[in-house]
Amino acid sequence: MGAFTAQNNKENRNFGIAPVSGDFLVLEYIEPLNRPSDFVPSSIVVSHIVHGFRPSPFSSKAGAKVSGSCNINVACPEGSGKNNAINSVALLINKNGAAFCSGAMINNAENDGRQLFLTAEHCIGDSDVTNFMVGFHYQTKYCNSAFESKPQTDVVHGAKLLGKSDVSDYAVLEIIETIPDEWDVFMAGWDATNTNVRTGSFYGIHH
Repeated sequence: MGAFTAQNNKENRNFGIAPVSGDFLVLEYIEPLNRPSDFVPSSIVVSHIVHGFRPSPFSSKAGAKVSGSCNINVACPEGSGKNNAINSVALLINKNGAAFCSGAMINNAENDGRQLFLTAEHCIGDSDVTNFMVGFHYQTKYCNSAFESKPQTDVVHGAKLLGKSDVSDYAVLEIIETIPDEWDVFMAGWDATNTNVRTGSFYGIHH
């Protein structure tokens, strides 16, 4: 996993990684040998480590048979032509490595690529979202295959709560780390008009 660089730094100096499989890990830090005169020595503090006894949500042993019988895998033919919407959906992961909710990246009226993430208020509650992680491409490769997610490195860390309401059950977060272009994440569109939606013309994508 990694490498993590200065691009992962945040003003709050917090950082977290997605769950990894195994019973041990090695944290390697590399600092330039020829440092400039204004170089500030780095400091790393490991605030906490989580060791789970159940398979990681990114593990092939986690299983995918948790959906209802009415749910359709996005890798099945019904998902054809919906790649943009599929690539906007992501998994919320808390600082303890637990995957607990879905949401979607959404566009804004400025079309400026601001990293806005729409999810449900009941997923957020009074939680501190500072160390939340968002995982993309958490899906199976084939329609009827056993669970097989894409690499667990498709995860960004850190969020800021912009607004929420328990009445309409929405929450909007702004993801702090920059999502790499090569991940092909899509910003879903929306419509604030009162136009009626034709029955059968809409669908929801979730985990």
